[in-house]
Amino acid sequence: MADLLVELLETVAARWAIEEAFHDLKEVWGAEQQQVQTVGSSIGCWNLNGWLYTLVELASWDQPAPALVDRSDRLSPRSAATVERDAGIRRATSAPLA
Repeated sequence: MADLLVELLETVAARWAIEEAFHDLKEVWGAEQQQVQTVGSSIGCWNLNGWLYTLVELASWDQPAPALVDRSDRLSPRSAATVERDAGIRRATSAPLA
């Protein structure tokens, strides 16, 4: 009975890893959002997304968590137009209703 339970838990854990990979491919990498015209192109997009996901996972495997989440050296400052647009949206949404 214990062997059966261990086997079941190992199977669930293996399946969970597959589910996480598909979730990341769909939500983070945007798989299934490609706008292509043929089935072959769609398969190619899935293949490319899978390889890119694998390469990024491989490159970040041994990195410490703080190095993976700190992107301060990679983010460009916001443009003046974006800052002004956001300020206009804030003014419009915080104005009192008449």
